[in-house]
Amino acid sequence: MGATRSRVHGRSRVAEECEAFVTGHYYEIVRRREDVPGWVWLNAVAHADRTGLERLAGWSGHSDRRFAGLSYLALEVLAACDQLHLSLARAQREVLVPFELELATTAGRLSDPARLIATVWARLETVTRTSGPGQF
Repeated sequence: MGATRSRVHGRSRVAEECEAFVTGHYYEIVRRREDVPGWVWLNAVAHADRTGLERLAGWSGHSDRRFAGLSYLALEVLAACDQLHLSLARAQREVLVPFELELATTAGRLSDPARLIATVWARLETVTRTSGPGQF
């Protein structure tokens, strides 16, 4: 019985982590770890709706610098979408989710918030240069 309970509990944890990943809440699972890779923070903005991003952007005064960084990343994504006339859905579909997966599956951790934000901006600008702004 003990082995069965352990496997069920283990499956439950994996399911919890999978759900957190696809809904943009993975940071809530790993936030207590010392070294959280940049893709975890990108995960939050890659899957949030506009209201969720605005909520994250409101964390700018958070005592944990990582959450303050997440707040700044959310603000920058909102600003980029507005300035580049790019819908959030398109930014997520064409830039944020693919970049998140790229970071999550490579050895590069890109945990420097400034580099992460600069790379996100550059990739969003590339999308608008190659296919133009728009809501599609």
